[in-house]
Amino acid sequence: LYGPSIYAIMSKNRYRPFPDNIVRDLSVQICTAVQFLHYMDIIFTDLKPENIVFVDGATKAVTMPGNVWFSSYAKCVHCILHMRTCDVFDFGSAVYEPKYDPNNRATWKFREGYNYLIQTRHYRAPEVVLEMHWKRPVDIWSIGCVILEFLHGSMVFNTHCPIDHLNQMQNMIGVIPEKLIQSASDRKFEELFQSNALALRLDDAKRSRVQARSLETYFDFTKPEHVDLHDLVKRMLRWFASDRITAEEMMRHRYWITSDPATKQRQAVQHAQAHLHSHHGQTAVIGSFEPERIQTTLRNAPISSHWSNPNLHNRTEYTEYKAGF
Repeated sequence: LYGPSIYAIMSKNRYRPFPDNIVRDLSVQICTAVQFLHYMDIIFTDLKPENIVFVDGATKAVTMPGNVWFSSYAKCVHCILHMRTCDVFDFGSAVYEPKYDPNNRATWKFREGYNYLIQTRHYRAPEVVLEMHWKRPVDIWSIGCVILEFLHGSMVFNTHCPIDHLNQMQNMIGVIPEKLIQSASDRKFEELFQSNALALRLDDAKRSRVQARSLETYFDFTKPEHVDLHDLVKRMLRWFASDRITAEEMMRHRYWITSDPATKQRQAVQHAQAHLHSHHGQTAVIGSFEPERIQTTLRNAPISSHWSNPNLHNRTEYTEYKAGF
């Protein structure tokens, strides 16, 4: 049997953000799984933390010592996962999208993609909200939302109103392009937009209490890996599906190098050496290195990615915090 879903772990830990190393290890497996699916011409269409489960669900609850003071009766609990290898599962909404071949009539109907409702609201791509045709990039949008959720601790588009949803997207990535508005279905255009101004009907919106922020605010730019992670997520969360990074391209992104533990350790050593040399009145020379090619091993069903990095199998500690501790 599988372990808990990522959502279950987030819930148990009071929706606290994951540490950077956990964000990387989970994200790289999810991205690899989607890359494999798209290579096999499959669109998952419902990527979310509930549909990503840990392979090993063994956990251990550790109670804090009795001499620790709490402001409430609730105790601080450590939920320890022995492994953080995860699988993407629940293919009930997945669809097959064969590549368009002008010489194969069977592929012609897929040329424009699909146009029916998919995806859980909070991870839904703009083209789906607007009832436009959609293809593989809908999965890329969902990945961007999930990664931000790892960083933030809770879903970033927490709303059930399509007008509010689109407005929160504007808060995060900028104003909706006029061309995209004009491409919406007639029904959605009339429902969501003011016909004379091509602007959202915000007076009709049911605004959620918590609104999405500008994308930059979710990252700590003092960390090199966050600079690259921001660039990766920014390429995932684009208004136009054609502008989003592809599954193959995202696996070649620099973030996987700068966030790799071996790379970070090497950079720390180089920084220490440079600091030491500078204190001896010498010019510090930072050596360069060739990043190793990321290696993955995939299983066909359910989709999984197991990395050769030994750090992947270390025990990981998630902490459930309580106010006043």
